Amino acid sequence: MIKIKKLLINNFKGIENQIIIDFSKSESKNLILSGPNGYGKTTIFEALELCITGNFDRVRVYKNIQFRNKDRSKPFFQNNEDENVVVQLVIDKDGEEYLISKLYDIENSPEKNKSAKKHLPEISQASFFTYLSKRTEAFGTTKFNQDDEVEQPEIDSLFLGEKSNITLNSVYYLFNYIQQEQNIRFLKTKEDAKGESLSFLFDIDKEEWGQKQLNELIQNFDTQKGRIGDEIDEIKKSDNDSEDVAYIRLFKRKEFEIDKETPFKNLKEVNNHLNSYLEEVDQLIKFKNNFDVKEYEKSRTFSYINDNLLPDDKLLNLILLSNLISTELLDKIELKNKTISKYKRFISNIEEISLNDENAERDEIVEHFLEVDSLEKYKDLKDSIKDIDKDLGRIGKVITELIDSNKKVWENFNKANSFDNIDEKSCPVCSSTFDSYEVLNESYKQQIESLRKFNNEKISVKEKLLAEIKKLHHLIKEDIQKYLNKNKLTESYVLSLIREYSNYEKDILKIKEVLLNPENEHIGHLYFTSPPFSSVDFNENRHQLKTIIEAQVLKKYKYNSEKTQDSSLYSTYFDSNKEILNNVSILMLEEKKKFLLKEAQKTSNKRHNFLTKRLKKLNSILENLILINNKVFKTIKDHQVDMIEKIKIPFFIYSGKILQNYQQGFGIFIDIKPTGKKNNVVFRTGCDSDHDIVFHLSAGQMAVVSLAFTLSLNKVYNTNENFKLLAIDDPVQTMDSLNIHSFVDLLRNEFTDYQIITSTHDDFTSRYMKYKFEKYDIKTSIQNVQNLVLEQTYN
Repeated sequence: MIKIKKLLINNFKGIENQIIIDFSKSESKNLILSGPNGYGKTTIFEALELCITGNFDRVRVYKNIQFRNKDRSKPFFQNNEDENVVVQLVIDKDGEEYLISKLYDIENSPEKNKSAKKHLPEISQASFFTYLSKRTEAFGTTKFNQDDEVEQPEIDSLFLGEKSNITLNSVYYLFNYIQQEQNIRFLKTKEDAKGESLSFLFDIDKEEWGQKQLNELIQNFDTQKGRIGDEIDEIKKSDNDSEDVAYIRLFKRKEFEIDKETPFKNLKEVNNHLNSYLEEVDQLIKFKNNFDVKEYEKSRTFSYINDNLLPDDKLLNLILLSNLISTELLDKIELKNKTISKYKRFISNIEEISLNDENAERDEIVEHFLEVDSLEKYKDLKDSIKDIDKDLGRIGKVITELIDSNKKVWENFNKANSFDNIDEKSCPVCSSTFDSYEVLNESYKQQIESLRKFNNEKISVKEKLLAEIKKLHHLIKEDIQKYLNKNKLTESYVLSLIREYSNYEKDILKIKEVLLNPENEHIGHLYFTSPPFSSVDFNENRHQLKTIIEAQVLKKYKYNSEKTQDSSLYSTYFDSNKEILNNVSILMLEEKKKFLLKEAQKTSNKRHNFLTKRLKKLNSILENLILINNKVFKTIKDHQVDMIEKIKIPFFIYSGKILQNYQQGFGIFIDIKPTGKKNNVVFRTGCDSDHDIVFHLSAGQMAVVSLAFTLSLNKVYNTNENFKLLAIDDPVQTMDSLNIHSFVDLLRNEFTDYQIITSTHDDFTSRYMKYKFEKYDIKTSIQNVQNLVLEQTYN
């Protein structure tokens, strides 16, 4: 048996500071929560609801009251937004205590789902972490062991047992908890909805599930039956008498779906492909009637000339070059280009040529252009200049150094002579004595001039020799210029064309043979007889060649486009082969259409026979299944009626006992009305009215009926022997016709094994209820919620 022991609430709804409610205080069995409204009596019931079911039922009822188009500052259940929310419940199950904890962690709990705004009420239950532990000493702490974290199904198993097919959320609000203002919600539902809500009471979940499966099976078979019938009808519509035709393969080299011996494997392929196959054959027949191979060949040539040849300047240039191409041509042109480049370098550098440097290219050019006598003279001049350069190089260096040295000595002598008292008549270089300083100075100048004169005589001789060399160079330059005037440098574009000719040679030869008659006087003169030098040289000839092709050649290949329609079929089916095309006649194609129709009919007949047999079997199975299903359905409905009958008398007695001043009879009747598919549950006021009680009773009376119904359910349907709890939130406040005396007598006499938790804002009522319970030795405690809250506020 499960008993509620203690409840801790911290920062939950209107309760800011931690409070603890002891349900077994002074070993009491029942608890009455008292105190004025607004201090948290309903909050305590909702904390119990959260720990047991994991839900807030009021969220489900009122979730559409406010808009969902903006974030909320904090969850509706949180008091102080800077602190966590903690609710803990201690229960006793067969002498073993368990601790259930609910935690809203402001840092880690989810604030919203992917599609919602922050802190909406409908996602509130998902915001809590749930912990289950046997360590009840952790009650009151804010630290939680992650190993103890569980999901709601584990809480359900704790209360209802591991093998239970129901959940706490489905039974708690019918059997255990009557809320303020929400206790009549069940009574206001439709008749069929009441029946469905009570179906789990009948303990026939397995049977109903089995019948649901049976219904789905019947629906599935019935759907199959309809599809098979529709398919048979379609086959009948397409049925036709096709003549028998032998299979003949039309295309030997390729495989086509229309040309297979078995074109259809099943009826689906017939439906998907027959029409397209017939259209394909019709297209081939039309093609055969219209197509002309000669016109097709002309069209291909026309297209090639127009689309490939005429736009391709490179190919046309190669055609113009084709008569010149030989294995030696490229080598000759490259050698000529090399020679021209060599001569141009010689001319451009002739003024800067140094005869002392070894230059094989220069010597080769000189030897090529000078006569024997002139060449000998050139060599002699060259040798003489080299000798002078050697002397100037050796002696000139000594003279230059000597002049520089004498200048420095003389400069130092003059400087010293201006400051020191030295002999100004003595030569500082050779120590010779002169008559005066002036005579010494004049002698120095004459010596320097003699040294310079010796070097100038050598240079003058060299200049005369160089003048003779230049005359010979001028003769060579004139001859080179004559060569260059006769020979031009061939551009790299022309060279690249010649190099690539071998890649185009086959095409060019075919073009010249088929399209361009070499003997044509309008074309023959356009071919190059000597190599062109640049791309510009091609322009005029190429333009004329294009004009001739457009005017003369294209004209020969004009074709009738109507005779070349669907030319792709010629290559696809006939490999662009005239013989293969001629081998397939129109008669053969007509026979192929007949063959396809016959094969389609054979496939349809096979399918029709198969479906007819299948439909017969399916009808037999359906007849048996429907018979079984009707028996199962009647058995379940009869059982439901029988179970409802069991609650009628207790409900009539309980409602009559608790209702006050009821003018339409002693109690409330409950009836079950079987319909085609469901059992509808109806609450009536008496035998004279067949209307539901919602049209007769006040809200207070409805609340009394709801309480009587909950008590009746607990009395008749013992759904959970282990958890017997009645939590009734302030029955006096909402049930204006409640007979407290009868109500307490009913509880103490009929529900002695239940733990009862109730509340009231009326102190007299709470003391009276305690008196009535304890008069019959049922220990009951009163806890004033206002005092509990205020004690924690001031402590």
